[in-house]
Parts: sequence; structure tokens; C-alpha cells
Amino acid sequence: MSGDVPDAIRQLAEHKFFKQNASFASSRGQHQTVAAKILLVEFRGGFVDTRKTSLDRFAMEAEEIQNQDLRAPRNAQVKS
Repeated sequence: MSGDVPDAIRQLAEHKFFKQNASFASSRGQHQTVAAKILLVEFRGGFVDTRKTSLDRFAMEAEEIQNQDLRAPRNAQVKS
């Protein structure tokens, strides 16, 4: 997947919190899974389903929003 969400997940998974406080191995990407779940809960504003399909949808929605922002004209004026 591309976009800001996968980058944010990787960056969050590298935080010292996971290195110092997580008791699971990072070799299987478990830090990234937990980081993704934290971002999803924060983004949705409350507790939500955090299964793989929900995480994938979250990343795809964020990528679509980012792509829409890139396609939007930068100097567009809002009509009143």
C-alpha cells in the first residue's frame, strides 16, 4: 500500500514505546499491527473493529483522500 498511512504506521512502530514496553517480537511485524490499530482508533475517534479488513480499508480510504487532494485545483475559490 502507498500513501501517508503506511508511512505513519512504520514511523509509529519505531517509537521507543514499542522497543521498551512491548513484550512481543518485532520480526513478525507485530509492532506495525499494533501501531496501525492505534492510528485507526484515533482516526475514527473511538473504539472500532480492528481486524485486517478494517485496517486495509482505513489505509485505502486515506490513500483515496490523499489522491483527491492532489487532484483538486490549488487556487480554486469557493462560490458564495
